[in-house]
This record gives sequence, structure tokens and C-alpha cells, in this order.
Amino acid sequence: MHPQRLLLHADRMKHFAPVATAAVASLLLMGCETEADRKREICARFQGEQIEYSTANEELGLKADTYPGAIARYCEFYKQ
Repeated sequence: MHPQRLLLHADRMKHFAPVATAAVASLLLMGCETEADRKREICARFQGEQIEYSTANEELGLKADTYPGAIARYCEFYKQ
């Protein structure tokens, strides 16, 4: 490669890291929001009596021996 082309390539690469970092951060934030939305939806279905205690317990990832009131307390965190 020609030396001037190498310098041009190196200059372009300086801008790659911040753009890539912003893209990864955006994807991570989107993933977190999606998980919270999923849990909020499970809690709403449980409180609306559309799913059983055991189903909500499993979908929320709680321990099998959790008492029903614990799901309600857990869901308080995800209310808007």
C-alpha cells in the first residue's frame, strides 16, 4: 500500500472505536429494556389471573419453593 493511503486508513480507523462502542452500548440497553418489559408482561398476566402461579414462577426465574406473595412483591419492582 502507498504510505498516504495507510495514513488515510489509520485516520478512518480512529473513528471506528467510538462508533462501535456506541453501537454495542445501544444494543445492551435495548436488551435490558426488553428483559424488563418481558418481566412486566409476565407480572401483568399473573396479576390478571391469566397464568398460574407455577408458570409465573418459572418464567420469572424464581425458586420453585417461592410462596405466591413473593411473586407479587417481585412484580412491584417492575410496575411503572
